[in-house]
Formats: sequence, structure tokens, C-alpha cells
Amino acid sequence: MKSRREGLDAMDVDIQELRKKKFTIEQIADHLGMTVGQIKYRLYKKNPFPQAVDKQPNPSVSRKKPALPNYYGEQEIVLMVQGPTVLFTYWEVTWPLMSLVSDFLGAAYEHVTKVIRIYDVTDIWFDGTNHHGYQEAMFEDGTDNWFFHNMTPNRTYITEMGILRDNHYIPLMRSKPKATPNNQEAGEFSRLVEVTPSVSSERTKPRWFENFSTYSIY
Repeated sequence: MKSRREGLDAMDVDIQELRKKKFTIEQIADHLGMTVGQIKYRLYKKNPFPQAVDKQPNPSVSRKKPALPNYYGEQEIVLMVQGPTVLFTYWEVTWPLMSLVSDFLGAAYEHVTKVIRIYDVTDIWFDGTNHHGYQEAMFEDGTDNWFFHNMTPNRTYITEMGILRDNHYIPLMRSKPKATPNNQEAGEFSRLVEVTPSVSSERTKPRWFENFSTYSIY
């Protein structure tokens, strides 16, 4: 015959097993023919923090948040201002454009020489050729962002991502213009914010794009 202590221990085991099955305290009490107070007392012996006895894990907290995707399938290049002398650009090249470039050059896209450029287009309606000057850098396949340092404050810039063919530069994507802030103390009648002219989609599209896009990707 089981002793009273053994019976109590067995009851505790039953309670813990039902808790693992996600039974509520009320359901456990009904299942074992006990009162809710008796169940809470036994649980309290195992966990001396009664406010946490009936607390269930919050799925929204315990569930791991999904990671942001690296790419969104949208062909674009974006220029951002980090400070008066530093700009940052990032881009995404979609598979159809990669295929067009490969067919056009007769080479795998990963072997194509890729270039990032930034133009000073202050007070200029940029058409791809007129500018105050530019910087460029070649980058390895897989690169999708670039920092431009030592830029001039209070100027307007546009960035392009392109390729080289026989040392001839061909732009693929062009950003909208961004103006760097002034890093000097404003005068009494100086504008606090430089205004960038509104930009149409034609201005930010390389001029060759219409002809180039007629190549089939199949």
C-alpha cells in the first residue's frame, strides 16, 4: 500500500504532466477532482512565485523574427547623404538586366568589369554628359553598396552603376540627385536647406537604356 507521502508525490507528478500538456489550472483541478486552490498550492511549492504560475509564453516574443531579405527583386540604385562630405549608395541588379548585359557583351555577368560613378551636377539638368566632375571606382562582383568620402558640402550629386566595354563606360542605372548639407555656419540670409529640383523618370534613366533594353533575354 502506498504511503500518504507517496500519494502526494504521485499527485504532484500528475499535475506537472498535465501542465506540460498545456492544461490550465482549472482543467487540471477538474481532471484530478481537486480545487483550484489545491492545484495552485502544489504548484507554488515547485515555484515560489505565484504570479508566474499561470503565465504562458507569449508566442510573439519567443518566436524568432524573420530576417530582412538581402534583395527585393527591384532594379534600382539609391544615393543617400551621410554627412556634408560623405555619401552612400546601394543598388540591386536583377537577373533580367544581368542576362541583357551578358548577351550584349557575350560574357558571363560575373566576369564583366563593373563601375560605380558619382557626378557633381550642382545647378545642372544632368543628361549623362554634362557635369562639374565625377569620381569612379571599379568593384568586384557581388558588391552592392559603396561609400564616397571627401565630397564637397553644399553640392548636388548623382550616382550611376555601369559597366566597361573596351574601356568605354556604359551606364546601367542612375540615382536621383541628392544634395550634401552645408558644413559652415549659415549667414543671416542663407537658406537653411538646399532645395533639389524635382526629377522626372526620364532624367534618372540613362539615355542608352531604351535601345539596350530591346535585346531579348531569351
